[in-house]
Amino acid sequence: MVSVSEISFHVFLVLIGTAENVNKGVDDPQWAHTISEAIEAERKERNMGVMQALRLYPKAVGWSLVMSLCIIMEGYDTSRQSSCLSHGRSP
Repeated sequence: MVSVSEISFHVFLVLIGTAENVNKGVDDPQWAHTISEAIEAERKERNMGVMQALRLYPKAVGWSLVMSLCIIMEGYDTSRQSSCLSHGRSP
């Protein structure tokens, strides 16, 4: 049975690599080492707790929060503008 990490790594190679690199696979010792490191890193990240991830990737968390808030505020701003414009003049 093929693991998810093996599939995702091969998809990664297809997206960024040439056909020659994809066909090398694990026959090349350097690629075998790269594949084993990638699988190990993915395993560690999947087993990581929330607090450990926050400590390890603070910039990524901050960027994600800022972008999420921008999207939320854009939707809020759009709804506020339409609700203000739909009312008539107040005396």
